[in-house]
Amino acid sequence: MIRQSLLRFLVLVSIILVAFSYRVTGLSTAAFPFSLADRDSDPVVLAGSELPGLLGLEPDRIVAFRYTTGWIQIPVQVDERSLVDFGIVYGLLPVGVVTLAYC
Repeated sequence: MIRQSLLRFLVLVSIILVAFSYRVTGLSTAAFPFSLADRDSDPVVLAGSELPGLLGLEPDRIVAFRYTTGWIQIPVQVDERSLVDFGIVYGLLPVGVVTLAYC
């Protein structure tokens, strides 16, 4: 029990330190040499719950098209996510600290 409590504490402190270091050093913007202002359009982001007919399909089977003067296939990115307990990530028992992680 003490080990799980200590792990939970260390995970929370680590998250806080990482967030603080990004805020203080400005890494959140300085690490990327481009700006979103340079883009000519914004991505369309849809959750799987918004497209129930696509649930269960392999990501490489999903395509998208746009229409201007004709249909043109456009790039699609499919991110798979799941809830992950930090204890399980480190090979321990669940500690109750859960985050949404990309698979």
